[in-house]
Amino acid sequence: MTSRAIAFLAVLFLAAPAVAQQDTIWLTDGTKKQRVRVTAFDFLKIEFRSGSNLETLPREKVLRFVPGQRALDRYFNKARKYEADEEFGDAFTSWIGAAEKLLTNARLRVFAQYAYWRAFDIARSHGKPEDERECLDGLEKKVTNSGYWPDIWRFRLGLVRNVAAAQKARKPREKYQARVEQFSKWVEDNNLSERYSIEAKLFKLDAKTLLAQVSAKQRQDQLNKLLSEVEGVYPDLATVINLEFAYAVLAGNKHEDARKLFTTIVNDKAANSDTKARAYLGRGHAWMSKPGRTSDDARRALLDYMRVSTLFPKSDAEIVGEALFKAMDAYEAWNGPEKKANIRRIKSRLKLRYADSTWAKKR
Repeated sequence: MTSRAIAFLAVLFLAAPAVAQQDTIWLTDGTKKQRVRVTAFDFLKIEFRSGSNLETLPREKVLRFVPGQRALDRYFNKARKYEADEEFGDAFTSWIGAAEKLLTNARLRVFAQYAYWRAFDIARSHGKPEDERECLDGLEKKVTNSGYWPDIWRFRLGLVRNVAAAQKARKPREKYQARVEQFSKWVEDNNLSERYSIEAKLFKLDAKTLLAQVSAKQRQDQLNKLLSEVEGVYPDLATVINLEFAYAVLAGNKHEDARKLFTTIVNDKAANSDTKARAYLGRGHAWMSKPGRTSDDARRALLDYMRVSTLFPKSDAEIVGEALFKAMDAYEAWNGPEKKANIRRIKSRLKLRYADSTWAKKR
């Protein structure tokens, strides 16, 4: 073998690990770790190799991770193709199948939870509640201490909250408060980081707000205190707190101030899609509840409500459902062209695409 051939092979073998290390970790501060190889992911940490170094980051700093190792292609490629072709039923089944297979692979087992979560995302957008439960059951029962546990808690608390907010009865709101206490205890028992403790405080404040246990002013003061703890440290969580603050300002009937706050959140790069959707929704509410509301105010509200549906159709069904429900009221108040026909179209979208939302059952 010539020296040139040996040199070529040396370069090839040295480069091979870099080619294989293609996972990407997105962090909550907007940065990312590229061309790494994830080796562990639980609710406390993510562990990965970068070159020859083994590194660890706290789970709280991880927004998401996307696997890209070639060894995963035979598990994920079929599901990815179904998704690209918008064959979501087959994609869901393929992701579940991939998760089950990965559970039997000791080296790649860590990625089973990613496959379950991809299936869950599809179920949320295109499936049924029983599909969602199948994914979460897989994560809970088959993946020890999954890194998606914080997300599972948020999702389940959101479900209970949606019922509590929609029914306005005291019992479901007390149930929501009890679930929040369970989340807080889970955070405490597992000695999780400050971020999750702050999230627990935020949920507690929300539950108290629904039960009218705090005034709008008290809510604003407590949100300001929480905001001071996260600004510059957890920018994504800061946007959520700012959103809650905007709603608190709106509850205090300061409509113009609330609109400005909602607009700031809409333009905030750290805000995720659900947060931005809720900001548009809130701004629509601010226009509709404005004292002395004009026809043009109603038109502006309609635009914001429809932005939720148009820009974030895959957002939480309750958010989009409420936006479409309120859009019908706004169209009526605006008294725009082809009013009856357009309201029927909005209602049809609500009933067909967001049938599982509580808002679809109100009309």
